[in-house]
Amino acid sequence: MDVDALVGRGWSEHPTDPEGVAARLREGIDLVQDGAGATKFMNLVNHVVGDHLGLRDEAARLCEQAIRRAGTDPGPGAHVHLAVARTLMGDEAGAQAAIAGLG
Repeated sequence: MDVDALVGRGWSEHPTDPEGVAARLREGIDLVQDGAGATKFMNLVNHVVGDHLGLRDEAARLCEQAIRRAGTDPGPGAHVHLAVARTLMGDEAGAQAAIAGLG
């Protein structure tokens, strides 16, 4: 399975099985290989883990891991998703730092 398949399946299944999708996201972090994959992964993480399950700290940790897995240039989308995750967990300084990573 690649990150596109993981994310596609996750979007399809999250309305009825958010816990299962979250478990697969946790297990599938190693599938993130680049900025594009990180952005897709983090979007789903914030939605399912952060919003549906209310596990905002965990969503932020998964986003941080995805950024690291993306390599030296995770891209602006990944930084924005990390800023969102940190904002939702109440970490304004962390969100600002994620946005500063865009420059």
